[in-house]
Amino acid sequence: MTLAQALEDFTLSCQANGLSPVTIRGYRAIVGLMIRGIGDSPVSSVTKRQMLEYVAALRQSKERYKDAPQKPAQAGGLSKDTIASYVTTLHVFWAWVAQEPAILDEGKIINPMTGIKRPKRAKPEPKGIDPADFVALFDNAPCLRDKAILAVLADTGCRKGGLLDMQIESLNLAKRRVRVTEKGGIGRVLFFTHFTAGLIGAYIGGRRSGPLWMSETEDTALTEAGIYMMLKTLKRKTGVIGRVNPHSFRHGFAREYIQRGGDISTLAKLLGHADMSITARYYAVFDEDELQGFHDRFTPMEKSLQM
Repeated sequence: MTLAQALEDFTLSCQANGLSPVTIRGYRAIVGLMIRGIGDSPVSSVTKRQMLEYVAALRQSKERYKDAPQKPAQAGGLSKDTIASYVTTLHVFWAWVAQEPAILDEGKIINPMTGIKRPKRAKPEPKGIDPADFVALFDNAPCLRDKAILAVLADTGCRKGGLLDMQIESLNLAKRRVRVTEKGGIGRVLFFTHFTAGLIGAYIGGRRSGPLWMSETEDTALTEAGIYMMLKTLKRKTGVIGRVNPHSFRHGFAREYIQRGGDISTLAKLLGHADMSITARYYAVFDEDELQGFHDRFTPMEKSLQM
């Protein structure tokens, strides 16, 4: 079996195991780059030295987005996080290859990634949208639909997949909640404020079924590309220079929730995380000034000095 054939079987396995389309696209892209780098040879012929040379070449690369369809190549090496993502994906792929019965029937496979360390990811940095930027975007949103979408993103901490999945039939404005299906096909409930409920109710008007969010022509459901275009247009219109993408609202929700006194345990549930450590590692991320503010608000010494 060649590497290209193995990639197709690996993709099918990922789909059957319920991995998200985004994860699968990422796996295919990274493994595809490896195949172009070392050649589409039989999987049994790939050696550890080849993989060592390939990973070393990633580290020594002087270009970003090489062979990437979404962007032209740019000068500058790959980031530590990008290299970590590549190496982790290659470990996943080759671990699958080394255990796949259809491949093992052709002969014993020695995992060529064995002994190649997975790089440590860089310490996460705050990625939430700035509250002032959100206000600027909201105030300049040209229509009720866009205002409602911005409010939902900021108020629920939903993923973009959850936003797109919202159906009018799953909406309960009286209880201020909506049931969606997000990453991995897992369903969960999103909660929102009276303010957001009012915007949603005014936007949907007399509609009683179908996708909650419609395109500007109101004849098709809003797409992922449509969301990004809306945010990109608003960012350009307002002159905002900070992060403005669906996930920045999710990060912003998490940061604001904690800064207002919310705890990690309930935040994890609101974000749809099965593991609370994910919430703490990637979303509860603050700079030194913000940590100083937390200290000043919650240090036991402050209460002792008031006694």
